[in-house]
Amino acid sequence: MNLQMTKHAVASFLLLGAGVAIGSIYGIDNANAATSDKPVNIVIATSAGPRPFTYFDKDNQLVGYDIDIARAVFSHLPQYNVSFTTTEFPSILAGLDSDRFQVGANNFSENKQRKEKYIFTQPIFENQFVIAINEKNDNIHSLKDLLGKSTEMNPGVNFTTALERYNEQHKENPVKLKYTEAELLPVLQNVESDKADLQLIDK
Repeated sequence: MNLQMTKHAVASFLLLGAGVAIGSIYGIDNANAATSDKPVNIVIATSAGPRPFTYFDKDNQLVGYDIDIARAVFSHLPQYNVSFTTTEFPSILAGLDSDRFQVGANNFSENKQRKEKYIFTQPIFENQFVIAINEKNDNIHSLKDLLGKSTEMNPGVNFTTALERYNEQHKENPVKLKYTEAELLPVLQNVESDKADLQLIDK
């Protein structure tokens, strides 16, 4: 089948995916993709985390829901030669902007600014957040108790986006966000040792 990689075709064909962002759509040569004997190269970028969306298995093979969906989709599109690359999470969208990557597969969360630039697949779930605190902490019981408190957050992830939106509504006393690339375990250890007040986390 000849499927031209237009904005609407990509959005509908990748409808079943989760967390997949499509960038630089018009950087893909639509006409050549449909007619050329030589496949058009597509690079799919991921940070290989979090599970179960994208990760390396025990055999060091890149797997996960987003990865499997992308492979399944492009298995029906022989006019594209697909490869995967791993990179830091913030670099994925930057790579889409520069056309270094054409697809990002990483359990992305949507926001208004991102939707203006990228095509997102339909979400498959809504996150329920919980607040992780030191067991001795008796000062945090609800979202309003987070104001003025400190936390470490990975940039660009859904938890951070939620707190950034919350801060927009409480500019007089926002949650103190310290951006970090650290994995979850050391971040939670900092909460345990009172180096940070809390961590917003997926239930």
